[in-house]
Amino acid sequence: YSPYNFRRCPASTLKPIISYAPALEKGLIVPNSPILNEKTDFDGYSPKNYNDKYLGWTNVNDSLINSSNVCSVKLLKAVGVNNSFELAKDFGISLSPKDGLATALGGTTNGQTIVDILSAYSTIANGGIRKNIGAIKAIYDKNGKRVYCHQENEKRVISEDTSYFLTKMLI
Repeated sequence: YSPYNFRRCPASTLKPIISYAPALEKGLIVPNSPILNEKTDFDGYSPKNYNDKYLGWTNVNDSLINSSNVCSVKLLKAVGVNNSFELAKDFGISLSPKDGLATALGGTTNGQTIVDILSAYSTIANGGIRKNIGAIKAIYDKNGKRVYCHQENEKRVISEDTSYFLTKMLI
């Protein structure tokens, strides 16, 4: 299978990209912002946390550390699905218009490739700047003539502050 074509459900690996980054970027939260981690119904959608455990009042940082499904969906709803999906696109994550709040838990219609996820996380590690991913920098023919050169296009996706906060939260 090619890492560029093989798609799988990304599960909780999308939480920082889909829920936390957009909420940080919009200034809705900082890592120590309080958030209520309890059973919640989102207009008929009721995600559960692992082992059906809820922390009550906690902070955003701890909700990510504990991979809270409810908190992730709360943040996605607060930011707005369309706003979050636009930012995800800038990270290199392609989503379907059919995808909704379950995307906060990695539930995507078409799945993601490992390259998509690598691109998104490397953007966080690069201070919020997305670069084209490539393992091969250049290819030369037998005469030494360069026949391929990897183009490193750069685009700022999130602020340095958001990148810093996300990095600290993921450590």
